[in-house]
Amino acid sequence: MEAAEKSGSLITADFALEQGRDVFAVPGQVTNPLNRGAHRLIKQGAKLVEEASDILGELGCWNDISCRPMTSRDDLTKEDLTGGERKIYNIILDDPVSSDTIISKSGLKSSEALSALLMLEMKGLVRQLPGQRYVRNIWP
Repeated sequence: MEAAEKSGSLITADFALEQGRDVFAVPGQVTNPLNRGAHRLIKQGAKLVEEASDILGELGCWNDISCRPMTSRDDLTKEDLTGGERKIYNIILDDPVSSDTIISKSGLKSSEALSALLMLEMKGLVRQLPGQRYVRNIWP
């Protein structure tokens, strides 16, 4: 979110822009020199982010059921989850579970498990706690 004009993060972002990858930047106060990097990225074509919906809209899933939080566990159907998401959802209960434990128990590649965890978070089914631990989300 904050990057000086000559930040290492900007080098990575510049490479991503050159390769046509999506780059997102959060603007900050114009008087803060640590925000100049993000502002430069926006000038170069990074997508402006003011809220989560800006990212979800760019990823094309803002109106897609696969990205919308569900209102209750009763809304959960097999069609709403991929096989990996369902496997991981069944591992996570009400007690916090570390991401390493989830990956190990799921039998999935770490990249697949972490992707499924992110999708479960975006769907509102699980939430991340400090220390990369996860629990099922509790609805009112």
